Parts: sequence; structure tokens; C-alpha cells
Amino acid sequence: MKIFNNTNQLKKTISKYLSSDKTIGFVPTMGALHDGHLKLITTSLKETNITICSIYINPTQFNNLNDLNNYPKNHSEDLNKLKNVGCNIVFIPNNKEMYGNKLESNNYNLGNCLTVLEGQKRPGHFNGMLTIVEKLFSIVSPNKAYFGIKDFQQLWIIKQLLISTSSPIILREIETVRDPSGLALSSRNQHLTKNELISATKIFTALSDFKMHVHMFFSKSTKNLNNNNLKKYINQVKSNLSNDTLIKIDYFEVIDIENFSFAKNLKHNKQYRALIAAYVGETRLIDNILI
Repeated sequence: MKIFNNTNQLKKTISKYLSSDKTIGFVPTMGALHDGHLKLITTSLKETNITICSIYINPTQFNNLNDLNNYPKNHSEDLNKLKNVGCNIVFIPNNKEMYGNKLESNNYNLGNCLTVLEGQKRPGHFNGMLTIVEKLFSIVSPNKAYFGIKDFQQLWIIKQLLISTSSPIILREIETVRDPSGLALSSRNQHLTKNELISATKIFTALSDFKMHVHMFFSKSTKNLNNNNLKKYINQVKSNLSNDTLIKIDYFEVIDIENFSFAKNLKHNKQYRALIAAYVGETRLIDNILI
């Protein structure tokens, strides 16, 4: 496994692979790697000739300085995990390498998807994320890029970026990896206390219950699920989670996947996702489920 901190050195190595027609898979991360990240790596290893993983905590996608400062960091442990699964190249740049002397994000015009849900709760987050993703794509020149579905809004927005720039990069969407309780794996889970971990498992249970109610409705009716019934199911989820004093819901919404709009009437022949963000103690977690 080769490790690079310098962009030019990495590009020289990549150019050799490109000239030999080898395919490159890319997994951008902020470190604190868990089995969800490693699933992206191992999938890339199966599908491409060379797998590159980046580890970079991008400051411009944090609107909360404490969140940035508290983001878990353990490069030595991350490198051991990457080596054990067979990752070929790791890129660990610093801020100057990625931004030069001007630590600023670009502004993107990709529609309302940038300003709702995570975009509303974390102003500037997606501009920062897209800025660094574009920079990394330019450096790595991957054939395929691998992202987890847990961060569904991020995934949807990156897809729009690739479409808007006519990029040849293939975006691979990998299912969320969960622990046996159903809790989505996240770098932030390590901040949870034992009791908070127990409470956090209720998030996916609530999503699963919501999906069950929607499917039960459509199993008995060919009509659309109207806004009143949809709100009833959503409020039931919120009520169940609010019974746990450790959980504070930030949002719970159903999204039409096609255009990332808030769904009001569900049609039986369309796909939707229920997206949730909630604080468990002081730790903010996100998750989603396909409806």
C-alpha cells in the first residue's frame, strides 16, 4: 500500500496506471474508518484494478467549529484497516495541499437540494463538500467513485454534480452497513455512551416501522397515500422516538427520489426515501430507508 501526502506525486503515479488502461476506483473519506467505509473499499477492489482512498477532514463543510475540532482522528488505525483489506493507495493531504492559501469553498447552483434538510441545518455544508469532491476527482481521475447511501442527500447532490459537468465518472451507491441492532455505522457513533447507543438503535426501528405502515397501506389499497395519512404515519414515528428522553428529532421527511422534493402524496409505483436526523445525547446522527 502506497501513501501520498503530495498531490503532484500522486498524480504521477496515477498517470502510469491510466496509461496502462487500468481502471481506478476512488473512496473519499474523512477518516475514523469503520466497516461501512471498508465495504466501499472492498467493493472497489472487486470492480477496479486500483483502489485509492483519501483521508481528509475538510474544514469548509463544517459550519460548527466544535464539530470540526471533535471529529474523530486516528490515522494510524485507519491505515492499518486499509492495509488489511488490501487498499492500493492512500492520499492524506493537508489543508494547504487542497486549498493553497485560500481556505474557501465554491458556490454551486444545483437547485433546492443544497438548501433543504442537511443544507438548511448546516449552512454551507454542501458547497464545502462539493468543492473538495471536485478537487479530489480532478486529482484522482477515477473511473468509479464509491459513496454510501447513508448520506443519501450528499449522494444525490454528487450525482447532480456529475450530470451537470458531463463527467464520465461512474457513481457507485453502496448500501448502508449496520450493526446487528440495525444502527447505521458512523464515525460519530464512538461519541455515544452505552445508554445512548441503546437509544440510537431506535432510529432505524422507527424508519422500519414507518416503511411497514406505508407498505401495509398499499397492500390494501391501490389509491395514493394522501398527505393526511402520510402526516399521521410521520407523526407516529416522531411520537415513538420522542418517548425516549435521550433522542431529539431534528427532522423526519419523505423525499421523492426523482427530484429530491418533499413528498406529499405517495404513489404505489414510485420510489421514495424517508430521511431522518436526530440528536442522541449531544451526537447528531442521520439515517434513511427506501420506501
